[in-house]
Amino acid sequence: MISGHETGKNFGFHVVPSCTPVQHTSRMSDPHKLLFSRREAADLLSISLRSLDELVSTNKIEVSRIGKRVLVTRRALLWFVQRISAADVPSIEHGRDSMMEGGQRLP
Repeated sequence: MISGHETGKNFGFHVVPSCTPVQHTSRMSDPHKLLFSRREAADLLSISLRSLDELVSTNKIEVSRIGKRVLVTRRALLWFVQRISAADVPSIEHGRDSMMEGGQRLP
């Protein structure tokens, strides 16, 4: 098996014998990176690629297309996370005890 180090090229992953390539996590956590592949976006949200595709198809996450590539912007990911976080957190004035089963608020 040939690794990037043996050929003098850096492919962005380490080749581990008998294993699949392991991606560097530094690319995903780079605060200056603006666009993410579908796989990177799914990894950042800790969801499957299929779940990400479902969110995209239902317009819950906006994507950008450059040529044939489907990319997710940092802004779209942050907007999605803020939106689901706000929906899941009970307001301070009502507190946790005011929540009914199923996430509905009591009057």
